[in-house]
Amino acid sequence: MTCKSLVACAVAFFVFLSTVHSDPINIVVEDLTFNRPVTWKWDPPNPQSPAISRFIVPNGESKYVANVRFYNAVRDSQGAADLWRGYFSKEDASSLRKEMKTIGKCKIAYIYLQGTLTLPAEKPTAGQGFVGVVIPCGDKFLHIHCFGQRELVEKAIPDLKNMVDTAVRERESDLENK
Repeated sequence: MTCKSLVACAVAFFVFLSTVHSDPINIVVEDLTFNRPVTWKWDPPNPQSPAISRFIVPNGESKYVANVRFYNAVRDSQGAADLWRGYFSKEDASSLRKEMKTIGKCKIAYIYLQGTLTLPAEKPTAGQGFVGVVIPCGDKFLHIHCFGQRELVEKAIPDLKNMVDTAVRERESDLENK
């Protein structure tokens, strides 16, 4: 093998490795490890965003995607629900539905809204779904936002819940074993 061939093989190998490792299969936020659902893609958050991490939920060949963003926060589930209700018009805010789930000693809140979503510094977008998750982490909270085209968000809910429940279950199991 010539030197040029070796260099070409080495470059191809490193390019392959960089693409293999560019989309992590899990992320660690606080003391929780979230395993990315197979169809979701990891996307680093915008540096100006307060989001810690981000996944994209693709919709096949459609241009529409759902965003799943992770934030450290100080608001409990009621404070988060009040904040997120403000992202929607008064009429749409009445769609708010809250679901509580307990795993071990951890109480997780799932908060659902739909309608015209107006995120800070963005234009209003009709036909949107929003699922907010509030997970206690020490003396603060982890908030997860899943939002986008309503039908796509609804399809993403089982994967979102499985990802959250698994991460919390693993953490709670580790705490019990200590």
